[in-house]
Amino acid sequence: MIYRQRSTEFPFTVNINGPGASAIALEELPGELPLALIFSLLMTGIAWLATAGRMSFSREISLGISAREFALWCQPLQDARSGLCCGVEILLRWNNPRRGTISPEVFIPIAGRQ
Repeated sequence: MIYRQRSTEFPFTVNINGPGASAIALEELPGELPLALIFSLLMTGIAWLATAGRMSFSREISLGISAREFALWCQPLQDARSGLCCGVEILLRWNNPRRGTISPEVFIPIAGRQ
């Protein structure tokens, strides 16, 4: 590739011959491949770790259903003025033997995606 610069004030031109950007990139490529490989493996590992927990938790939900680890709890609803019971709210609870009692706020969104 030729780079040419012509002076507007003086009667001369400067020409520079050298490799183009693509040739320079091809020369640098072998030295950059190990870094690119390490980076791609690192990003793959991060993506796997980010999804593995979610996937294994989904599997735990399925196993918990099979093992009858989910239970319904009844919570009375009380009228604030009279103090009398005016209804019952049914709550789903998960008693996981490995993690303890797990809040529905944790498992309902994941179960909903299955």
